[in-house]
Amino acid sequence: MTKHPAVMGPHILEVCKRYLPAEGSRVLDPFAGVGTTAKLLPTYEVVGVEIEREWAEQNESTICGDSLLVVPTLGSFDAILTSPTYGNRMADDFNAKEGSSRITYRHKLGRNLSANTTSNLHFGRKNQKYENLHRDIWKVCVDALREGGVFILNCKDFIANGEVKSVTSWHKSVLEDYGLSCVGEEKVFSKGMRFGANRDRRLNFEWVVAFTK
Repeated sequence: MTKHPAVMGPHILEVCKRYLPAEGSRVLDPFAGVGTTAKLLPTYEVVGVEIEREWAEQNESTICGDSLLVVPTLGSFDAILTSPTYGNRMADDFNAKEGSSRITYRHKLGRNLSANTTSNLHFGRKNQKYENLHRDIWKVCVDALREGGVFILNCKDFIANGEVKSVTSWHKSVLEDYGLSCVGEEKVFSKGMRFGANRDRRLNFEWVVAFTK
C-alpha cells in the first residue's frame, strides 16, 4: 500500500466536524488522498477526487481523476471539506536518493507525479502555477456547493527564507472572492515533520477555516 506524506490527522478532522451540516449530508473532498475524510466520516456521503491512482484506490468512495474535470460532473454538495497541498518543499519533484529522509509527494509515490497535479507546485513562485491551478479548482468546487452550503478548509503555512508564507490567507482570499463568507477560523496544534535545515523553526499549528455560501 502506497503511503501518503500528508494525511489529515483525526484531531484536525474533529475540529472540521464542528462546521459540517447534519449527518447524511453530501460532502466533497477534491484533494482526497487516501480517503481520510471518507474514513473518518462514515455517517456522511463523502465523495473524494484524487489524481494519483495509488492513493485513490485506497478508498472506494474516491474517484481517480482531475478535480477540474471530475467535480463539474458530480452534481451539488452540502459541504466541501478538504486540505490542499502545502506548496512547500514537499512539492520538490526529483527522485530522492535511496534511504533519504526527505518526505515529498513524489518520493512517497516513487514515480513522476501525474499531469495537472498540485503536488509538485510551490506556493509563492514567480510562475504562479500553484496559485493559478488552485484558483481554478476552487472555482469548480464553489460552483458545486449548494446555496447555504459549507466549505471547510484545512491548511498550514510554512517558513521559507526566514519568512512565514501565508498560504492559508491566500486560499481564504480566493474563496471570499468567489462569494463565500468566513464563519470561523481556528488554530489547531500540529507539530508536523521535523526534517531538514529549518526543522526547529517550523510552525506547530494548522488552520481550519470555515465558510458558507
